[in-house]
Amino acid sequence: MNNRFNLLFYFKRPKNHTKKEFQIYMRISTGCERMEISAQRKWNHDRWNMAGARAIGTKEDARALNAHLDIFFEPVL
Repeated sequence: MNNRFNLLFYFKRPKNHTKKEFQIYMRISTGCERMEISAQRKWNHDRWNMAGARAIGTKEDARALNAHLDIFFEPVL
């Protein structure tokens, strides 16, 4: 039995995209199953660190987004 747990944040781009902001989605994988849900935020793909799955920058908007994404990493008590 595989008990691995992975969490990935990524952009889902519509086919006819013209804007630079895209919806952020979260993929949760456990074993052989996965589920995708929206993180309820949009972000500019030019200000996104793909390797770290974090917003780039030190301004308030980037810190607020990273704080919102950190909520998904907190352990459930």
